[in-house]
Amino acid sequence: MSRLRSRGIARRATVDTVTRVTNTTDDRLAYRLLTGPDTSAFCQRVSDALADGYVLHGSPAITFDGTTTYVAQAVVLPSALADGGDE
Repeated sequence: MSRLRSRGIARRATVDTVTRVTNTTDDRLAYRLLTGPDTSAFCQRVSDALADGYVLHGSPAITFDGTTTYVAQAVVLPSALADGGDE
């Protein structure tokens, strides 16, 4: 997977953030926000989520703090999209 490129985000991404929206019946999170330094390990985490049945949601985000580049990518389970999510 190539390095993610996007416009900068207003706030620095928090490393290894996972946001809980709702659980599915198989106990996987319906929505996950993957964040971290822009490394091959981050790309692998996104690839692992895709292999686990998640799909990309929205565009990736990228920011730079003067030393490290941080990236973020939201992923969702297709069933969460079909259900309309938790609003």
